[in-house]
Amino acid sequence: MNNNYLLESSDFLSVQKEEEKIINSSGFLDQNKSYYDLEETSLENALEDLDTYSFLSSKKIIIIKNIEAVLDKETSEVEHLLRYLESPNPDNLLILCTKKLDERRKITKELKKKCQYIKVAEDPMSFIKQSLSEYKLETGVIHLLNEYTGGNITSLDNECQKLKLFRLNEREICKEDVISLCIKKDNNIENLTFDLANAIVSKNKKNSLGIYEVLKNNNVEPLSLIGLLSNQIRLIYQVKILKNRGLRKEEIAKELDVHPFRVTKSIENINRFSDIEIHEFIKNLSKLDLNIKKGEMEPIIAFEMFLINLD
Repeated sequence: MNNNYLLESSDFLSVQKEEEKIINSSGFLDQNKSYYDLEETSLENALEDLDTYSFLSSKKIIIIKNIEAVLDKETSEVEHLLRYLESPNPDNLLILCTKKLDERRKITKELKKKCQYIKVAEDPMSFIKQSLSEYKLETGVIHLLNEYTGGNITSLDNECQKLKLFRLNEREICKEDVISLCIKKDNNIENLTFDLANAIVSKNKKNSLGIYEVLKNNNVEPLSLIGLLSNQIRLIYQVKILKNRGLRKEEIAKELDVHPFRVTKSIENINRFSDIEIHEFIKNLSKLDLNIKKGEMEPIIAFEMFLINLD
């Protein structure tokens, strides 16, 4: 069997673990590794490495990330790669990594034929149990963590490490810890902003900063975020008023024309702040918006300071 591997997975940590497993079992342990990410560099550089003998060792490991970035074009570099796979150097361990393969394309079939193809998958429930094995878990923690991360192993690893550090002394993790510390895997900006509003009114500074980082990584501008956040906090206040009038969740959702889940999440927070506090939040956001628009404050720094100074 040749030393060419094709790994398919969108999860970074799962792929990394599979790479280590291959290296350990293929006779290439302790050899130098070269990484080429085709979203940042050209395939030509990786091919040159494949075709060049190393001065320091007869063996080498070459890992090419995001191979799918070049597979939609019939270039000379792609043809070069296919020729190499036909007659690979036995002193090279080549690992091609892709987030997703297009099964309809001819080149996908060729790569699978010329490489040892592995669709990388790891059971998230088992991963959580193993990662948190030294901690006592409240019933429901494992399922909640899986829900929050969408079963993504890399996200799970980050959140488990965070939880273990937080409960290092007690050695017990409850569902409230997950809700307070962990970030939901959700690309819906409106939902993320709603989570940020909940974190702010519940005075959870750590979670507020964590959600903000996700929003910032999604290129949400501070001014847009201030507007969205003001609307979300007003929604929580409106829910509080309607609930005090005796309306049920379903009636509140209909009255405000929002999803019932958002009403439920708002109700969880309405007793954590007074009317004066909610008015103060909205007033401070308005001041922040005005100062940024007048050019008196740098947007990102201003918004981060607003979160850091939450009491």
